[in-house]
Amino acid sequence: MASTATKMRSARSRSPKKRAPNTARPAVNAPNIALAPAVAVAVAAEQTIQPAIVDVVTQASTPTTVPDTVALTWLKLALPPLFGAYIASYAMWHDRAGNVVTGLGLGGWGDLLFHIRAAVFFAEQGGWPNQSFFLAGQPVGYAFLADFISGLFWRLGFSIGNSFTIPTILLAAFFLLAFEWVVIRLTKSVRAAILSVVLFMGFGGLSGWSILPELSPDTWAKLRTLPHGITVWREQNYAVLNPFVMMLHQRSFLLGFPLFVVLLFLSWKFLEEKSLKVLGAITFAAILLAFFHPFTWLAFLMVFPAWMFWLTVFRVRSFSRRELLMTCAALALMALGGFLVVKGLQPSAGASSITLKIGWLATDISWIQFWIKNIGLYLVLGPLTVIYFWQRNRMLALLVLAGFTPFVAANLFQFAPWDWDNTKVFAPSWLILTIGVGSLISSWWEQDHPGVKMLALACLPILMLSGALEVARVIAYRSEPMVITSVADLSLGEAVRARLGKSAVLLTEPEASHPVFMYSGRPSFVAYEGWLWSQAWKGKYEQRLLDAKSIYQGNDASRELIKKNQIDYVVIGPPEVKAGANKQWFDSSYPAVLTQQDYTLFDVSGRGQTTQAKEVKPEGEL
Repeated sequence: MASTATKMRSARSRSPKKRAPNTARPAVNAPNIALAPAVAVAVAAEQTIQPAIVDVVTQASTPTTVPDTVALTWLKLALPPLFGAYIASYAMWHDRAGNVVTGLGLGGWGDLLFHIRAAVFFAEQGGWPNQSFFLAGQPVGYAFLADFISGLFWRLGFSIGNSFTIPTILLAAFFLLAFEWVVIRLTKSVRAAILSVVLFMGFGGLSGWSILPELSPDTWAKLRTLPHGITVWREQNYAVLNPFVMMLHQRSFLLGFPLFVVLLFLSWKFLEEKSLKVLGAITFAAILLAFFHPFTWLAFLMVFPAWMFWLTVFRVRSFSRRELLMTCAALALMALGGFLVVKGLQPSAGASSITLKIGWLATDISWIQFWIKNIGLYLVLGPLTVIYFWQRNRMLALLVLAGFTPFVAANLFQFAPWDWDNTKVFAPSWLILTIGVGSLISSWWEQDHPGVKMLALACLPILMLSGALEVARVIAYRSEPMVITSVADLSLGEAVRARLGKSAVLLTEPEASHPVFMYSGRPSFVAYEGWLWSQAWKGKYEQRLLDAKSIYQGNDASRELIKKNQIDYVVIGPPEVKAGANKQWFDSSYPAVLTQQDYTLFDVSGRGQTTQAKEVKPEGEL
């Protein structure tokens, strides 16, 4: 429960500046309750009406506005999540021919290859595996829980497209609803909640203004055929991908973002009420967040203590020594528990993965120019939000201030082998920033001065054009999507799975879109190098790449390397032939257990058949 002082402050903030005459306040049950002063009625109402309805009435009850009905308010709140679910449906689907396609463009295509491999591997291994789907014999490496969920759908008989689409739609819609709910609890404003979510979905910098001339005429076609990205256009120093589109193909955000906004609410609850039960819930949820998405967990470890620190420094809240010690202990548990989760998944993870890199990707231009280009007006409205809400809602003002902590940290340090992955640390800052700026613009709109209303309206296209174009590009791809996997490749994957034991180690050319690698569901000797170094496998895969190249040369040394690395099957198809594989040597040295669509699977384990391989007919779609 909130302290008495907190309740008194809350009551004063709701009371009008001009107080009613000092008359006796009637009892709540008195017959003349209708004649009580306005302040007394407001307090009594708050004690009996459900919080959700109070929020609606608080939002809509102004001298010039008739309050919305509860049904209309829920309809307004439902529109952004429904639109988000609609956009999420374009992440992956099957076209009329049965091919797996995506509307997320080239960047989404590359990421989804990765996630399909993970989901099929999880499903085929019958649960959470004991080894990586990139490097046979190594730990899993990362918390791909969203892909695990897709794997469960696939095992239930859904197509690979629907196995991704259904959880993506559900998780995206749930996140946006949770986002709105948390903003309502923080601000008591439905308008601020809706606007915050809309700003998040349209988050971006100034790149859209540079792109507009390229989109005329035939805007929808030009969106598909742009020779560069929209919010990410590295040649022009744009590097911050729209966070809503990012969560559709950086799929760990599908679980990380919802839990992060819930943690923001629990943090607010704890800082208001100082409940040890709430602190315990925060600790548990934060450790769980490390399993859902380690980068978001890292950002929360910065935001929560920073929020409490600023509240203490500015004397907005006071904490006893016991409360401070308990909070420090909880933070230590969050950090240690989360670290053990990450370390268990990827033993090479640790402090050595964090390196000093001042300025992030601002190498060609100054730091301030870089961020003006990448977040535009947010660079001004973010600090202005802190100032504006200082006297109106200090909890919100200091949350926005605390939200800059991951932003500062990611501008000083590189938290992953690939420098661009720092954007995953920035993303929670963008979420908090949209809460603050959405609340600011909502408050401006409630002002009676027409100039302030015009200012609020003028901010929206500047804040949203780039992100809106990124989202629109997803829709534009609907008519001509990018093919991830053909029906023939799906059939090949089914044939491979039907013939190989689940523990059989496969060697394929380390290519991202290799159909046998993606759909076999079997351990891989070595995967695509770009994924390996970016996932912190340095020192674990380099020799395997050399061995794979030597094996495909086809000689006596190949036999020894196959035996040494305990490889069971070698695949030779178009990717391997293009890379120089000696198929004739394998034809004469090992039995082929499958030949289909220019791909041949050789049993090199010594346990294989000695008969001539036969052509295998397709067995249908995945």
